[in-house]
Amino acid sequence: MMYMRVPFRWGILIVAWVSAVLLLFLGGAWAGDLGAASFDSPDWYASDDVGGGNTIAPSSTSSASFDASYKTGPSVAFTDDVITYTIVAINSGDPVTDVVLLDPVPYASVYVPASCVYWQGVGGAQPCGPPPTLWQTDFAAGEGVTTTFSVRVTAGSMGWPLVNCATLQWDGNQERMCVSTTVNPTLSLLYLPLVVRNYSASVPPNPTPTPTSSVPYMTLVADPTTLPVGDTSTLTATLFAGDGTPSSGVPVTFSTTDPLGSGALTPLGSATDSNGQVRATLRSTVVGVVQVLARTDSGISAVVNVEFVASGVCAPHLVAEIPTGPQSYGVDLDMVGRRGFVAHANGITIIDLDSLSVITDVQMSASAYQVAYDPDRDRIWVTHRDADRLVVLDGATYAQIASPPMGGGPRSIAYNPTNARVYVTTGYEGGTVNVYRADSMVYDRTLTNVDDPAHIAVNPVTNEIYIVNHANNAKITD
Repeated sequence: MMYMRVPFRWGILIVAWVSAVLLLFLGGAWAGDLGAASFDSPDWYASDDVGGGNTIAPSSTSSASFDASYKTGPSVAFTDDVITYTIVAINSGDPVTDVVLLDPVPYASVYVPASCVYWQGVGGAQPCGPPPTLWQTDFAAGEGVTTTFSVRVTAGSMGWPLVNCATLQWDGNQERMCVSTTVNPTLSLLYLPLVVRNYSASVPPNPTPTPTSSVPYMTLVADPTTLPVGDTSTLTATLFAGDGTPSSGVPVTFSTTDPLGSGALTPLGSATDSNGQVRATLRSTVVGVVQVLARTDSGISAVVNVEFVASGVCAPHLVAEIPTGPQSYGVDLDMVGRRGFVAHANGITIIDLDSLSVITDVQMSASAYQVAYDPDRDRIWVTHRDADRLVVLDGATYAQIASPPMGGGPRSIAYNPTNARVYVTTGYEGGTVNVYRADSMVYDRTLTNVDDPAHIAVNPVTNEIYIVNHANNAKITD
């Protein structure tokens, strides 16, 4: 075999030339497979193909997005309330087809039939549902669809959360939206009347059947449930189908076996109306409890007790429920100006006693505990037990006009118009009562040797004050 001797530097050049030729050949063949594809294009990327060599595949940079979608519903509800949910689906991405909206009815509620409707584009409302699948539709870029449906709350203990979630599904993706409603919340309420004479306890109505998902039921309500003889109570029977919808056109018979004297039970209709209701009136001329039965021909029934008391005797009943602030505690009245003042954790709520509505809420920096009204100067005195403060508000503007010195955890407060003084107990352990001048709103003196003072009251006729001793068998000091 013959060998040729080549200088070292020539050998390097030959190897480099051969390598370049091979790269050019292989590169041209690969590029031929790619066709017109460009590596500079953002729509292409290189990947490893498990079955062979390198490939170029299109990259999908466009997609639908429903991140801006949301759902709303009430924050609170009570048993038997009908509540409505609103779902707004917004596609902030690219067009997409076959989007599905799912929304199962939450536990302890039933769907109100035919309540589901949705709006898309410029058209009107379209029916949807029933749950869980509400609709399936296509979305253009930037398009939105609004959906509403209603449920009736069938159960729930006090403060129980009713959680409802909706889910949008498309191309293997989903967007979940939830809303929580507190069922039968604990409310801070002011009950009127505040003063009752010759109280005669009313008889509570018998319980009505508990609704289920398949059994029709009836409710029967009397208004009022306690009244003087000779007056009239209105009875309202409401008939529901098993799904909670009112049943109309059903005959209902009212009856009672109790004596009514010369009074009467008078039906105002023979069958339920479009709201599932039929009414009657009840009047008795003798004292006693009358039990009324409402019944359909098929045996669905409900009862209610109505108490008739002697004429001239105050028959108290609930007049109104007025929402105030949380942890409501103290209350006082302006009888001339027809206002009520309720102290609570956020301040003072001012109530119109004629319309039984809230005039305004006065927000305060500390929790209000008790309140006393000075009608002679139109001023509102407020104790802040936890902050050891006493505050005076102007009765016209409700602005703070004074904060006399206080200490020892102020609790109860009372105004004495006879001597123009305001008395404030200073906590169970303090054993004192602070006295302030109502005209100048300054501290006057301290009454000592009062055992564990709690609540305080004033008799302006005798110019005496009464203090309940918290730890001394409720002894009253005057």
